Amino acid sequence: MKQFSLVVLLGLLTACGGLSGTGQVDLSGIKVLDQASQEAMLTAVNATRATGRNCFKPNGADVEFFPASSALTLNSKLTLAAQFHAQDMAQNNFMDHKGSRGDTTLNRIDASGYAFLEVGENLSQVTAVNALGLQTTIDESIKEWLISKTGHCQTLMGGQYSEFGVGFASAVVSGKHVYYWVQVFGKPQK
Repeated sequence: MKQFSLVVLLGLLTACGGLSGTGQVDLSGIKVLDQASQEAMLTAVNATRATGRNCFKPNGADVEFFPASSALTLNSKLTLAAQFHAQDMAQNNFMDHKGSRGDTTLNRIDASGYAFLEVGENLSQVTAVNALGLQTTIDESIKEWLISKTGHCQTLMGGQYSEFGVGFASAVVSGKHVYYWVQVFGKPQK
């Protein structure tokens, strides 16, 4: 029997607002997740978006129907920003949209050079007694984002987004395996 827990957070940001911070972000030297693993998460996300579904609103009480959304494409700049944050969380054992240096989602995306109209970020943390395969952590993260009452499903299904970046990192903390996923959704400036 697999034992694990999953924590998810959401940040829905737009060019007109969102999280701001003073954290410095240096993306040089960041090694992104291999292409096959990026594609595995993208495939799961696009399969999810292909079917309309009810999502809880961020208030956790009301639901809203989201029709099927178009498939996303990978964007290397969004992936770089996502990977930076996944590594930061794994190395420093925390789970938050704000990085260990005070950086925010917008700081990281700005540092990547991605020019956007809208962005959104989903985070997940899967903790397990035994090591899990990558696909298991993807499946569990998607499942929990879809039933989340804090807006993750809305971000995943958001028809305004056309591009996607993904980061992944893991650590062993107090003898448990901890897996961090960061998804960054974007609508680029034209």
